[in-house]
Amino acid sequence: MSKALLFIHGFLTGTDDWDYFLPAFEKDYDAVILFRQPGHSRAEEKPNYKEFTLARTYEELDKTIDGLKSYDEVDVVGHSMGGGMALYAAAHLPNVRRAVAISPALKYPHFGFISKKNRVIKRLRALASASDGELAAALTESADRIAEVYKQGTAIFKKRLFPHWSPHNLITFARIMKRAKKCLKSVTCPLTVIWGELDEFVPRSSPELIMKRVGSRDKRLIVYGDMGHGMLYEKNAPRVVRDVKAALGDADFEFGKAEFRTVYRYTENGTQVTRHAVRLDDGKAREFTESSVLEKKVKNDKNPE
Repeated sequence: MSKALLFIHGFLTGTDDWDYFLPAFEKDYDAVILFRQPGHSRAEEKPNYKEFTLARTYEELDKTIDGLKSYDEVDVVGHSMGGGMALYAAAHLPNVRRAVAISPALKYPHFGFISKKNRVIKRLRALASASDGELAAALTESADRIAEVYKQGTAIFKKRLFPHWSPHNLITFARIMKRAKKCLKSVTCPLTVIWGELDEFVPRSSPELIMKRVGSRDKRLIVYGDMGHGMLYEKNAPRVVRDVKAALGDADFEFGKAEFRTVYRYTENGTQVTRHAVRLDDGKAREFTESSVLEKKVKNDKNPE
């Protein structure tokens, strides 16, 4: 049985976003496809955003989708704008197996992230000071990681995003996400959405919108308490790679020491939802299960797109 994996990068970045992912996935698939947004480039290349239009973007993605129809199964992974486009691809690929949307930018922007990150770092350091042993070390490591990731994210923003933050590019981005949003009900494959509470651009309402509207009956939401939008880079990347592999393999999610992460799994039977969540509890990961019923407004959305 032939299998392919499609990676879709985000707004104003490039296929190098997946450099940390390729070694972990190439051996599992017959082909790994890196979709390049029109006009975009890798970090060492020069972009040409005149080519970045709504029509051209989906024309290129549709061509890529057509080329993948010869495989028995296709998995799709996207980040940010690419996360929204991954949902579009999952809705249009007849042979799609599973999909993962990382920080999908169907709603935006998210303000106040600088003060929020600073509050989280300050709180973690205070908790570390009041603790000892492995828990104190783990809390300090988390605070250091958030500070470092924020510094790296700011550098990437200044170098790659800010110089090209033009009205043309922003309008095109918004139009691309609007079209992707219209496909949510047509996404029926098992779906995992990953989001960080410290996301600089995408609010929690974006993954929540997807959880409510997608047609998938097997869907998971992973929320990192100590990550932002740039979770594909540097120290965060191994944890994200680990969870994407688990999502595509339908495997159990592993947990490291003092890991700030919650995993929700929804298996839908009518309006019944079962949620499995894991939270940090005194430095240890504990699992619990709850059952609830989706609110009627989820089923009777007055403004579906």
